[in-house]
Amino acid sequence: MSPFFDAFMPEKLEPPGEVARRRAEVLIRLAIFLAIVVPLTGLAAFVRSGSPVFILAGIGCGLLTLTVPVVLKKTGSLAMAGTIIILTCLLVIPALSVFMGGILAAPMSGLLLVPLVSLLFQGLGPAKIWLGIVVAIWLAFLGLHLSGYQMEYRLGEVGNPYVMRLTEILIIGLVAFAIMVFQNRLQQWLLTRVRETRDEALQASRAKSDFLAKMSHELRTPLTAVIGYSEMLLDETRQDQAKGQSTELIEDLERIHGAGLHLLAIVNDVLDLSKVEAGKMSRQIEKFDLNELIDEVVGTIRPMTVKYSNHLHLEYADNLGSMCSDPIKIRQILLNLLSNACKFAEDKEVILRIESAQGDRQIIFYIEDRGIGMSDDQLATVFDAFVQADRPTTSNHGGTGLGLTITRHFCGLLEGNLSVESNKGEGTKFTVRLPRDLSEKRSASTALVATGQVEEVP
Repeated sequence: MSPFFDAFMPEKLEPPGEVARRRAEVLIRLAIFLAIVVPLTGLAAFVRSGSPVFILAGIGCGLLTLTVPVVLKKTGSLAMAGTIIILTCLLVIPALSVFMGGILAAPMSGLLLVPLVSLLFQGLGPAKIWLGIVVAIWLAFLGLHLSGYQMEYRLGEVGNPYVMRLTEILIIGLVAFAIMVFQNRLQQWLLTRVRETRDEALQASRAKSDFLAKMSHELRTPLTAVIGYSEMLLDETRQDQAKGQSTELIEDLERIHGAGLHLLAIVNDVLDLSKVEAGKMSRQIEKFDLNELIDEVVGTIRPMTVKYSNHLHLEYADNLGSMCSDPIKIRQILLNLLSNACKFAEDKEVILRIESAQGDRQIIFYIEDRGIGMSDDQLATVFDAFVQADRPTTSNHGGTGLGLTITRHFCGLLEGNLSVESNKGEGTKFTVRLPRDLSEKRSASTALVATGQVEEVP
């Protein structure tokens, strides 16, 4: 804006933001425009009719609208400043209409500005209320007209009523057109800003994912060395223990080794998530025996079930057949879900059930626990990255909150899906649906590779 208009811009706006600032600019310009045009219109009407009411009304309205920038500067409230214009219209227009013939008076069309101004500066809700008030005023004038009560023109000579009406309609139309044009430009500006913000967010997300991927690789190298050397020292210390020598360092070495493994697991989770977000996660499709994979998963998870005093209940056929998919991803999906079930169902039952569906073209894994369960609010964010149910959950069970996020991405990567059902205090059930044979889906996976969402490894 020019320095003159900018002098009325408040330091803080309510509501805040760039959109509100643009609306404030329009409100200031509109108020000053009306403060100039309305008195001139009153002067023109005075010249034609000889009635001083017109010029007095014009000057009064001009002074009222001039208070709008001042109020905006003092309060920073668009709604309050817009209300001044609205009340001015609602007070002056019906009063003039009473002296200019009632419902047929030209100023009655000026009431159209009320909902438009309210929509622009107050929002849709208040605009509906003001529209109702305008409709009520129109109905009141219409009712008086239909009842036979005629309001005569009482402001001197009529002059040329067609010219007067045309002039007022043109002024009102000009203001309404300016408001609508601004609203359209504001929407276009908002769309542009949304696109720019989206592109910036995507670029920042890609940069973050690339950074995490690089850092995770850099961290894994020294971590692997720490874990390897701690294992070597543990083996040597245990051999010394077997020979009857001092073993004071065993407990400390076990803590170092355990902490290293835990940190490596976190780094791996971050690396997996960054790869998925960067569209660089690969999958290796191969044919494998599903029962053998499940046996490996169960064998891996049993120490955790013992640690948390769980009872692992298995329900699946002795011959599940083969799958053509990525066994590493499926193993990680099941381990993530089973480890979660063990942690959150301490000293309770954990169930792994496997079924086939859709004519044996789909394999369904059900992982269910009888643990603490989740509320509806917790379910809404259960797959969000870095989110856990609540602070007690974080402190009691640890973790980064990436496991379920990665699991859901892996399910999508294997062209399946992951869903969850839960009740607070009753337990949780995750359902994984995966196609049995991804070799039949090569055309779909090729499309994913073309878009950069999946890196296919033959």
